[in-house]
Amino acid sequence: MIVRVELLVYSGRENPSWQLTDSESKRFFAMVDRLPKQESAPVEESLGYSGVRVICFDDGNHKLKTITIFNGIVTIQEGKTSVGLLDKGRQLEEWAIKTGRTKLDPELYRYVLRELTSRSQH
Repeated sequence: MIVRVELLVYSGRENPSWQLTDSESKRFFAMVDRLPKQESAPVEESLGYSGVRVICFDDGNHKLKTITIFNGIVTIQEGKTSVGLLDKGRQLEEWAIKTGRTKLDPELYRYVLRELTSRSQH
C-alpha cells in the first residue's frame, strides 16, 4: 500500500505532500488502531493550516481510503463509510506532520507546528 500525507495549508494552490516509508506507514496505522471511537465532526473550514489528509492507495494507484486529521478529530473515509476517532492531545496529527520535516519548506514546517500548538482542541 502507498500512503501519502498531504498538509492542508493552501487555498487555491497545490498543498505539499509526501509519501510515508513502509515503517512510517506501519507506525501510523498502529497509532490509528489505538485511537478511541468518536462521532465524526464536520471538518472546520479555515484559512491557513486546516489539518492533514492521509490518502492510501493500492499498488495500482487506486484510492482505498482517506484519513483526515485535525484538531483532535480523525475521520476515516472508506468508500461511503465514515468512522470517527479521537486524537487526544493531537499526537497523531503532530506525528504525521513531523514525518514531513525534511520534505517541507522549513518556514512552512515551523508555521504549522506553531498553529498545531496554538489552537485549542475541541
